[in-house]
Amino acid sequence: MDDYNYAHFPPTGEKADKFERFYDAPNVGAVAPDMALEDLSSGETVHLKDLWKTGAVLMEFGSYS
Repeated sequence: MDDYNYAHFPPTGEKADKFERFYDAPNVGAVAPDMALEDLSSGETVHLKDLWKTGAVLMEFGSYS
C-alpha cells in the first residue's frame, strides 16, 4: 500500500492545472454555477439551472482512484 497512487500524484502538466483550479471551486453552502451535466439514466444533457426549478439539488462527487 506504500506506493498507492503515487505514480499519478502529484499531477503534472495539464492535470496539474486542473488540480490547481480546484481551489477556485465554490465553498460548501455556496451557490454552484450553472453547468451542463449528463443525466446518467437517459444520457441526455441537462443544465443545473433547470434542475433547481424543481427544488433542491444534491451533487455528489467521488474518487475512482
